[in-house]
Order: sequence, then structure tokens, then C-alpha cells
Amino acid sequence: MDIISNLIVSVIVAFLAAEYRTKEIIKQSEEDRKNHISKARFEAQFLIFQELSKCIFDMHSAIFKLFPAIEYKPQDPDELEKYRDQLYGNAQEAYNLYTETLYKSTPFLSDEKIFNILDEYRKKCQIQLTIFFDLYWGMLKQSGFEPEEYINKYELRRKSLELREEMDSIYKELREFIYSQGLMVN
Repeated sequence: MDIISNLIVSVIVAFLAAEYRTKEIIKQSEEDRKNHISKARFEAQFLIFQELSKCIFDMHSAIFKLFPAIEYKPQDPDELEKYRDQLYGNAQEAYNLYTETLYKSTPFLSDEKIFNILDEYRKKCQIQLTIFFDLYWGMLKQSGFEPEEYINKYELRRKSLELREEMDSIYKELREFIYSQGLMVN
């Protein structure tokens, strides 16, 4: 009887051990799948932040040149017009690319606060872009405003510098968010 009892106990123990291992393998497999999905999501979000960071920088650089702290302007009126056209075209292109990138990334940004910060910055850059257009080709020019006088009165150069500080603040906010989400390792 002892041999049969030992055999039965051994079979039951082996069966329970196999069942336990199977459950552990299934559990580990589910955890691995969740980790893989989380890692993939983090990697996708990281790439989005990389693309947005580049677009923010490019847009800021182009917008800043509209009202720089120190400005080189061609003296020849025709060259000056071409220069302004190029500044405006570059800024408009960078603004459009940033706007497109931001809005196509919106569904993948898990934090609404981050989106709002990025969109608010876009709006401030849009104001600078619109004022530049109006000063040299739009309503302000037709109203007889002197561009330099208007730029000084409304401190547009200072606003360009403030946009730089705000961009730095946005980068800091993005870094903090990325670190808090485990998207970056120290």
C-alpha cells in the first residue's frame, strides 16, 4: 500500500506542480504582454515629443526672426521686401508644420495639460505672425501705422524674447512629464 500511496501522492504533486507552473507561465505571459504594450506606448509618445520639440524649436526660431532683438535689414527697398517675404514665408511654413504636428499628435498625448501648454504657445506665435503680416501687407500698413513705431509701442521684440523663455519652460515641462511617465531613464 505504501508504494501505491506514494505513487498516487507523487502523481498528485506532479499534477499540482504542473498546474501551478502553467498558471505562472500564463501570468508571466500576461505581464510580459502588458509590459510590451506599455513600452510600445511610451516609445510612441517619446517619438511624438521628439517631433514636437523639433517643431517648437523651428517655429520659435522663425517667429523670433520676425521681431529680433537686433535686426539686420537690407537698405535697398526691393531687397528689404524680398527679405520680409522670406522671413514671413519661413515663419508661416514653420508655424503650419508645428500646428499640423501638434494636432495630428493630439490623440496620442495622454496629458491634456501638455496639449494645452503646446497649443497656447502656438497661439502666441500665431499672434506674432499675424502682426508681422498686418504691419507690412495687411490692415496696419493700410491704416498708416509706421512699422518701427508699432513694434516699439507694443514691445514686439520683448515678446519675441518672452517666447524664447516660454519655449524653455515648455521643454522643462515636457522633460518632467517624460520622466514622470518612465519614458526616459536617468
